[in-house]
Amino acid sequence: MSNRFTHNESKFLHHNAHDMFELVLAVGQYPQFLPWCVGARVTNPPLNETLNGEFIGELMVGFKGYNEKFTSLVTFDRTKLTITTQPQRGAQSPLKFMASQWQFAQHNNGCPKGCIVDFSVECGFQSGILNRAFAQLFDHAISKMVSAFEQRANTIYPNISNDK
Repeated sequence: MSNRFTHNESKFLHHNAHDMFELVLAVGQYPQFLPWCVGARVTNPPLNETLNGEFIGELMVGFKGYNEKFTSLVTFDRTKLTITTQPQRGAQSPLKFMASQWQFAQHNNGCPKGCIVDFSVECGFQSGILNRAFAQLFDHAISKMVSAFEQRANTIYPNISNDK
């Protein structure tokens, strides 16, 4: 059994790429819509006009009595519409490693209008027991989280597919 879990997903959404970028970058709002996210904190949050930079994001995850904190260095580039995460050095975590990347590309040619969202994540746990337990639900959990971002966008942003 592998100690690494990977998931890659590409999805067309009827939303503006910049809006989707800002939704994913707003880590502090994750508990409002992301499954199993029971808390979030951002250290040195970026200013809205900052084109690129980094900050520390902490997510508190809870599932069936299991609660854990994950601390990541979040790097973003508003001009390229990319967001990457990697573990914060020195942070205590059940993860052996974790890296993720979001890429957003506007699609305005033809109909429908919207954006392409590319998401990839790779992770593994320190514990073999957690690795075995997580293997059973990794793809389902990641797909559910990506769907939560899409549902949140549908709630707060206009659908641009019919814009002229």
